[in-house]
Amino acid sequence: MAKSWLPVFAVIALSIALAGCKENNTYIMSKAEGQGPAVSASPRGGRYSPDVQVTLTADEPCTIYYTTNGTRPTDSSTRYTTSLNITQPGFTPLWFFGIDRQRNAGDEAFVTYYVVASPENLTPSSTDAQGPFIVTDGSDNIHIFWGDDIDGDDDIYYMNSSAWGTSQNITNTGYDCNYPRAAVDSSDVLHVFFIADLGNQEGVYMNSTSWATTVNVTNTGTGSYPADIAVDSSGTVHVLWKEIEPSSTDYWYANSTNWSSSVNVTGPSTNVNYGKMCVDSTNTVHVVYCDEVDGQYKLFYTNSLDWAGNRTILYPELGESEWCDITVDSQDRLHISWSQKGSDGLDRVLYFDSDSFEPDPIVVSDPFAGTSYTCVTVGPDGSIHFIWEANFDGKGYLYAATRYSVQVIECETGKLVGEFGSYGNMDCAGRGSACPHPELPFGLISALSVWKDRLFVVDQLNRRIARLRIIYDPSKRAVSAPRKE
Repeated sequence: MAKSWLPVFAVIALSIALAGCKENNTYIMSKAEGQGPAVSASPRGGRYSPDVQVTLTADEPCTIYYTTNGTRPTDSSTRYTTSLNITQPGFTPLWFFGIDRQRNAGDEAFVTYYVVASPENLTPSSTDAQGPFIVTDGSDNIHIFWGDDIDGDDDIYYMNSSAWGTSQNITNTGYDCNYPRAAVDSSDVLHVFFIADLGNQEGVYMNSTSWATTVNVTNTGTGSYPADIAVDSSGTVHVLWKEIEPSSTDYWYANSTNWSSSVNVTGPSTNVNYGKMCVDSTNTVHVVYCDEVDGQYKLFYTNSLDWAGNRTILYPELGESEWCDITVDSQDRLHISWSQKGSDGLDRVLYFDSDSFEPDPIVVSDPFAGTSYTCVTVGPDGSIHFIWEANFDGKGYLYAATRYSVQVIECETGKLVGEFGSYGNMDCAGRGSACPHPELPFGLISALSVWKDRLFVVDQLNRRIARLRIIYDPSKRAVSAPRKE
């Protein structure tokens, strides 16, 4: 096996289509209450690969009619005669009902099936692509932003669906820029909010009318980390960022009517992370984020109608929830995606919408180790697009961050073949320091990257990046514990 290491961060994109499902938010709507046949679908709605065979059955002899394009079925719709084989990647909304021999119409029912599509690597020649973000404009063009150091400095790069593979450096400022957040307004102007190292980490804003014109929005000098950006129907730009102060870490909000007037939307909190935001047609701001509850990150939601009063936990029964995102469609439906750690220790991208007909979220991705930066957006035609980052090293190993350690998983078997690091605060500086134990101390790992034989681990709590050397032993087909440099 070759001993040279390959670049690792691959931006993985997945687009799926929701065929114009614009109906209201009622799961079963009665045509003739108490009359007509009851029709059901098997298997239940959810995620399937590479296709799904659906059978419709009724509790009495009848003729069943159905649609798969999001429209309500009538007795002029397609007549069901045999099981349906759904092969189209993405979401398929299946509406159906039955009419018995006495012409009594039963209740309409609706089920959503999601068929897995094949992801596409958009940055195969990247040096270290990370932190991708995706938006769609009014013409359903897809726009991708990410951070990369192709020319030796961290900059923000951009490409769109009219020319996949052709990228543009839109910052090129001479100071490090990374982790972009983007929004598009009604005139298809792109608005970007990103981290810039201006002596302290600050949140900087720019738009596509002139990439060269920037505004330091946060300007706090204490450490600000942009979380999200949105534009409402009046053209007002809204931004969300995480402010790290000695005594607290919370998400703050401001908008372009007065950048200096900001509000804390999450406090008091425990340890917030992964905040995202969107604005609906009434200019209500919706925010999702993760915060610690009994030692685990949980998914939270709130909105600007009452930041504190509307704060709630979504799916509290699930395990560790991370890397959430939220968007809103033309019908003011909220669409939320996030990375959920399963009982097997692997991550999956989950999704649901505010009018969801299923009691459980839909599993969008296959299990990965180290799934992060999940994003979701909805086009004007109802198409839903996901993008996420999977961390792998080109030799068949995935690197996954826990809170205080890094795990190494063999892709072929899914087995854990290595783990290193443990909890240590800022005083723990490893070998040769006044506090040498643990040798690899981490307070809270927020990101990691592999490049050639180097592993870079971002320790958010201790505000430092550990650069580690990886030694690969082909005879053992495993990765030894990295050595701190």
